[in-house]
Amino acid sequence: MMLAKLHRAGELTAVWVPDAAHEAMRDLIRARATAVRVLGKARQHLQGFLLRHGRVFAGKGWTLPYRRWLTTVRFEPRCPASCPAGLYPLRV
Repeated sequence: MMLAKLHRAGELTAVWVPDAAHEAMRDLIRARATAVRVLGKARQHLQGFLLRHGRVFAGKGWTLPYRRWLTTVRFEPRCPASCPAGLYPLRV
């Protein structure tokens, strides 16, 4: 009865139920947004790691020259005297 009264009074709003194609597109958009967020976080972590270890690129970040520079960055293990040889985990 209540729905009939609300409908007669014009108080109900029409809704559209998305079909499977629209839901798939929404899922794709959400997945892309998540991937972009994760990529940004990973870049931020890498930048912080490089900065803490004194590796700074002179040019602009995340360009082709920067990515090439990243492939040349090397780290020598700083194993304390108590750490047996070959067990230091940092191999970048």
